Amino acid sequence: MEAVWGAVKLMFFIYGLAAVLSLIVAWILKLLFAAVQAQKARAAAAEGTEDDKTASEGSA
Repeated sequence: MEAVWGAVKLMFFIYGLAAVLSLIVAWILKLLFAAVQAQKARAAAAEGTEDDKTASEGSA
């Protein structure tokens, strides 16, 4: 019976470890996607300001 209990404890440990690793990977992916979105927004804002400058220069 002790062998079964040892196997169950090992199973719970591995399950918990897999859950923690899964959450860490999900957190890292979430940060990566947020960084990409922020970079896209920054690039779009920079592109918008360049368009404003060229439009004002062209109309003068």
